[in-house]
Amino acid sequence: LKGIAVIMLVFYHCFLRPGRYAAYSVSFFPLGEELTISIIKCFKICVSIFAFVSGYGLMISFRKLLRKYGWTKEYILKWVVQRLIKLLSGFWIIVILYYTFGQIVDERVTNTFYKSGGILYGTLKLVLDFFALSNFFRTPEFCGTWWYMGLAILFVISVPIFTRLFEKYGYTLVIIGIIAIPRILNIKFVGNSYISFILIVVLGMIFSREELLTKIANFKILKKQLYLNKLLKFIIGTG
Repeated sequence: LKGIAVIMLVFYHCFLRPGRYAAYSVSFFPLGEELTISIIKCFKICVSIFAFVSGYGLMISFRKLLRKYGWTKEYILKWVVQRLIKLLSGFWIIVILYYTFGQIVDERVTNTFYKSGGILYGTLKLVLDFFALSNFFRTPEFCGTWWYMGLAILFVISVPIFTRLFEKYGYTLVIIGIIAIPRILNIKFVGNSYISFILIVVLGMIFSREELLTKIANFKILKKQLYLNKLLKFIIGTG
């Protein structure tokens, strides 16, 4: 799923609008340019796939922790820290490379963080960007597409919280709360906000906790027709 989402991500960013590939010779055979772009616009769902898979995978890891140590604050905090380090370690390599080459080529680090506000405030903006928190605090971003990393940090922190809520209130009330509270408070849903994706993460956690994907994979509409059964499930799932 992550691999499919990455491919969608690349196509979406490269071919969303004609201006993005105008300088290159591109063949849209056999679908044609207009139909291809219409399909690629749907590839924005890649972010939701990442969010679902994140919730699913994090829940597997967190359940292992609970089975071993239970609700011990020390081990839960340790789990959160370890997951965040694992999440950000690869990101930091890219960030350092981008900072280095960006500064060499056009002094982008200086222009992004230190152009106004002084050295202290500029360093604060750089640190927030380094930890993928610029979008959250509305400070300048070195690269606008790093916003998802900030959400991913919040997803990790959210897993113990929502797991506790599941146990106390059940899935239904938690889902109703996620849907209702932003609307009651008139919070806007925008494409890069935590509130826009947390329901998808929570659904991923529920699917993981109840092993629903495994149950769906093993479920047979037609018990003696293996390939026809797979085809029917594919049609229903994509319909």
